[in-house]
Formats: sequence, C-alpha cells, structure tokens
Amino acid sequence: MQAEPIKPVNQFVATVGTTGEGAEPDGVHLIFGYLSPPMLLGTPEEIRLQAEALTELPVEVAGRFLLTRARLGELISVLQSVAGQYDAMKGRGPGE
Repeated sequence: MQAEPIKPVNQFVATVGTTGEGAEPDGVHLIFGYLSPPMLLGTPEEIRLQAEALTELPVEVAGRFLLTRARLGELISVLQSVAGQYDAMKGRGPGE
C-alpha cells in the first residue's frame, strides 16, 4: 500500500448533518482544508484596498468526512490524548 501524502490544513468546519437519507441529523460532517493567504503588495493604502476588494478566498479541500456521534466521541478522546502527549513532550501545560 502506498502512503498517502501528508496535506497541511489550517481551516476546518464541523457541522451536524445528515447522510441525505432523512431529515433527522444522523452524523457530524468534518471538512478540513487549506487556505493560502493572498499576496497583497504595495503601500499600506494599496494593500488595504486590495484586501477590501477580496470577495472570496479559495480553500483547497483536503478531506470531507461524516462521523456518527459515537465515532465523534472516540475522535475527541483520541485528540485530547494526543494533545496531552504533545504538551508533555514540550514540557508545557494545555493550551500554552
């Protein structure tokens, strides 16, 4: 099996949703993506005008997932555990 390349992400969305088979929520949608900041050049005034003219910023979607509520709970637990391991390795408290 070939290893999937690692994709950086700096944007994410989580929302309650459905699989499309009913009106009742039956899962949680997770979307991960990468937003490359726009290049704004010039004087401070020119940069401000360029930024104001932006109407949208394209996000490259790295993955879309649908989890059941039970699997979401498992993912939260795993992420909390990994965050704790990371903090311990860095010698700092949570969220520092």
